[in-house]
Amino acid sequence: MIPVNPVLVRPLQFQPPPHSDRHPVVVHSFIPSQDRVYTPLLGSELDGASLQTIWFDVHRRTLKWLRDSAATGRPWIVCHDEIGPAWGGLPPDDVYEGCKGITRDGRPVNYIQHDIRQHVIWRNLRAGGMIQLPAPSPDDWLSVIRKI
Repeated sequence: MIPVNPVLVRPLQFQPPPHSDRHPVVVHSFIPSQDRVYTPLLGSELDGASLQTIWFDVHRRTLKWLRDSAATGRPWIVCHDEIGPAWGGLPPDDVYEGCKGITRDGRPVNYIQHDIRQHVIWRNLRAGGMIQLPAPSPDDWLSVIRKI
């Protein structure tokens, strides 16, 4: 069971200045460089981090950047933008006709979208991270949660 962070699990919304068209500004870095890249940016005008993380480490890394940024008085949003192995990425829906279960270079894709929801999206949300839905309506949100 993945622990829930009761302090950080809440509806986290990016709050732009009033009457602003500004979108959140986040930074992305390769896994081995995150500490070196993100740490000096804590407390800056940056709005957050968009992580590339190994599946089993999603919860821990999300918590780390949420806690470290909150300690500066400028809490970040933390999301994930590279889901799945670099060689495979995010697989299509398992009902997609063109899905043959292999990558362009012939490697087998031995995971499905449910694995991504369970190991990445769910663990990020349990830690207090966020996701952006393509069409942010309550119905879309509920459909994602039901699949998890």
